[in-house]
Amino acid sequence: MLIDSHCHLDFEEFSDFQPFLDRAKESNVLAFIAIGASEGIKSSFKSIEIASKYSNIFPTVGVHPHDASIFDSDIEKTLKELAKIDSVVAIGETGIDYFYKYSTREQQIFAFEKQIEIANSNNLPFVIHTRDAWEDTFSVLESAKRAMPNLKMVFHCYSGGVKEAEKILNLGGIFSFSGIITFKKAEEIQEVVKIVPLEYILVETDSPFLAPIPFRGKKNEPSYVKYVAQKIAELRGISFEEVERATTQNCINFFNLKLKIQ
Repeated sequence: MLIDSHCHLDFEEFSDFQPFLDRAKESNVLAFIAIGASEGIKSSFKSIEIASKYSNIFPTVGVHPHDASIFDSDIEKTLKELAKIDSVVAIGETGIDYFYKYSTREQQIFAFEKQIEIANSNNLPFVIHTRDAWEDTFSVLESAKRAMPNLKMVFHCYSGGVKEAEKILNLGGIFSFSGIITFKKAEEIQEVVKIVPLEYILVETDSPFLAPIPFRGKKNEPSYVKYVAQKIAELRGISFEEVERATTQNCINFFNLKLKIQ
C-alpha cells in the first residue's frame, strides 16, 4: 500500500469524494494525510470534518504562510484547541514563503514560531512549507531546536538541493517528495532523492497541485502518488515494492498513525 502524505482534500476539486477514493484504492493508495492550511483556519476545520467520516484519512491543522497575516492570539488559541483533538496527527502546513509575499516576513516568522511551539507542546510533528526562504526557515528551526530538541518535522514538496538537504538531516528532519521529481528539469531535487536515506522519505501528491508526468498540467489526485514512488525507485535503482514498504512505514511512524500495513 501507499500513503499520500500531503493532499488538500478540503478543496472544491474533491467535493465528490467517492470517485477519487475508488481510483486511489485501485492504485493501492489506502490512506491520506489531509492538510489543513488554506482559507486561514477554515481548512483545518474542514479537514477534521472530512477525516471524521473515514478511518483512513488523518487531518492536520495549521495556518499556511500565505495567511500568516491573520495569525493572532485568537487563531493561536483555536489552533491549540484543535491540536488536542485525537484525530489530528500534525501541525501545518506552516513555514515561510517569500515567492508570493502575501504576508510580511515578520508575520510569517511569528506564525511559524508559534505553530512550532504548539506542535511541541502537543507532542505532534509539523509540516513545513518553504519557498525562496531557506535562510530564515533554517534560522527559525535551529533556534527552535535548541529550545525544543525533540521536534519532528517534514519538509513537504521538497524543492531544495543537496546543501539544504544536509542541513535538514542535521536538524533531524525528513523529506516528502511530490510529482516535481518526475519533471525533466528537476535534476537538483532528483539528486537529493538519490542520497537521502530511504527511512527519511515520504511520498505525496500535494493534490490538487503539481500532477506528475504523465499528467502534468492537469488536476492532481492521490492515486497519482504511485508515480512519485515509481520515480524514487528508478532514481535509487531499487524496486517499487521497496519504496512502497519503506515510505508507508515511514509515514505511519512519523505521524503516529493508527493504521496497520495490510
